[in-house]
Amino acid sequence: MGLSSHQSLSVVIIIYFVPALLVAGWICFSCGVGHQLGWLYLFILPLARIVGASLQIVSEQNHTDSFSTAATIIGSSGLMALILVMLELLQKVKEKLLKSDPIPPTLWRVLHLSQWAAFILSIVGMLNSNDHLSKAATIIVAVIFATQAFISIVFAMQIKNYVEGHKRIMIILISSMPFLTIRVLYGILSTFVTAGSVFGGPRPNVVALALMQYLMEFIVVAMYLVAGLWVTSWRDRKSGEDEIQMMRGSDGAR
Repeated sequence: MGLSSHQSLSVVIIIYFVPALLVAGWICFSCGVGHQLGWLYLFILPLARIVGASLQIVSEQNHTDSFSTAATIIGSSGLMALILVMLELLQKVKEKLLKSDPIPPTLWRVLHLSQWAAFILSIVGMLNSNDHLSKAATIIVAVIFATQAFISIVFAMQIKNYVEGHKRIMIILISSMPFLTIRVLYGILSTFVTAGSVFGGPRPNVVALALMQYLMEFIVVAMYLVAGLWVTSWRDRKSGEDEIQMMRGSDGAR
């Protein structure tokens, strides 16, 4: 018996995210998880996608609802992880602004708390089949993304103030916004439309799912991994320069 269309999509997801997981793991190791939580979120997303896709394959083979439910719950973390990475990258750019932060500190705290609130509402809503909680979580995610997109535009207007490396991160953030917009839109449609449409129901249309959810995630994850590799190379270069300066200082002291 061959694979169904959803199982085939799950195989593609696993094939893509396994190397992405390895690269994200290297970035976390190089940058230090305790100091750069954004890279940890970038590591969690491929891991969640691999586990969720594996459970999806098993659930269809064994016709087990529990595996399908687990796959859905794990998969719900995907969009949230991407938006958390986006927030961490924005804060990294903010730290390097030559001028004062144009965004009030309270807004940064609200964004962090709101994302975790949306994640908890989403999980509780799915576990209890509560559509109201799921819809509330989706609305919060959409508002958070719109706010972060606005902050990205504000920061982009000051792009001349950045050093070359952080200018590249800003370009990646702006370039990823159209793809994240489609991903957020798919989340809204899949939550609010009726079950009979291509977006609703426990088994949404595989083409819409592949193009509007997973393809968008593939593109954004690739962009963020490139940003992570850039940051890693800058850290290595700066460490090397600091070591050379220390050696020169010690030689001068002699």
